[in-house]
Amino acid sequence: MKVFYHKGDKWRWTPTRLETEQNMLALSFNNWDDYGIGTTLNAVLYIDGKNFLEFALKLLIEDDKYSPKKLNQLRDEGWDGFFPIPNTNYVSVPSDIDFYQTIIVKLGIDDAKQVLVDIKDAGYLTNIVNDSDANKLVGHNDFDTSPLREAGARKAYSDGWRIFEQQESSINNFTLFTRKYNGSSEPINFKFNSNSLPYDINILIGPNGIGKSYTLKSLVEYWLGVDSGSKTTLEEQEHTPFDTDLSPI
Repeated sequence: MKVFYHKGDKWRWTPTRLETEQNMLALSFNNWDDYGIGTTLNAVLYIDGKNFLEFALKLLIEDDKYSPKKLNQLRDEGWDGFFPIPNTNYVSVPSDIDFYQTIIVKLGIDDAKQVLVDIKDAGYLTNIVNDSDANKLVGHNDFDTSPLREAGARKAYSDGWRIFEQQESSINNFTLFTRKYNGSSEPINFKFNSNSLPYDINILIGPNGIGKSYTLKSLVEYWLGVDSGSKTTLEEQEHTPFDTDLSPI
């Protein structure tokens, strides 16, 4: 399956299918900015000539802060728009984990793997291929700041590759550290894994004013990376909200 980038600067434009391709991943420009870093591309997966899945592909290029502009530049310099991008080190993360299951079902396992190689999928290259160039980019601060900013992308990165090893995706136990009004942290354990049914259900119980709503609000903001959970706020407060590297979505 071909992967193609349409040159342009209209961020609301939905990338179209090439007339010669029934199955393809079409990409286009997006001007979204993640704290001074732009990696977002509009993405549409076309299957049998039809728009099957729309999402965003977060593409981080080595030594570059704005991938969409860089891709336009490469097109101007002679690149034909087809992936893989020649002579360029990059990794990508889709915003929707359904992307992985879709390409396996519609294309087959071998062709699906080739798509991940072409877009240099970060989860696949680091966890299955153990690609040294991909490992280098994934370890860069910009990777956390932009490609992994949103919850859907974090889920895709952490679990999408597991489908190719027939591993199950699950929500693991985690500890939430809520920031109290005096600046201290209060640990709250959430348990989802259980050896037998019924699975654990987590309930917050307490009198009015104790902080139940505040805790849930904090959990969502940390989870989505907004407001009190934004990278800037967390760094200013020197606060780590979870005991795991990725949000537990």
